[in-house]
Amino acid sequence: MKITSTKQANQVLHTLRRLANLSRPGLSRRLHVSSQTLRDREQNRRGLSVDALVETANVLGYDVILLRRETGRPA
Repeated sequence: MKITSTKQANQVLHTLRRLANLSRPGLSRRLHVSSQTLRDREQNRRGLSVDALVETANVLGYDVILLRRETGRPA
């Protein structure tokens, strides 16, 4: 899935959390952040660092991969 903005990344994380059948409190415990912090990230009230994106993806069972635009292959 292609992510082109922080807002879109936050929405994707929300969707992936729900697909994993995890509540906000459940995921926030795994990430060692407050439920408020996770809510703020999902609702685009707080920026999303690369570290937070990668950690959340890992907890949800996903990898973050960079692809070159012209070839579509991993960098």
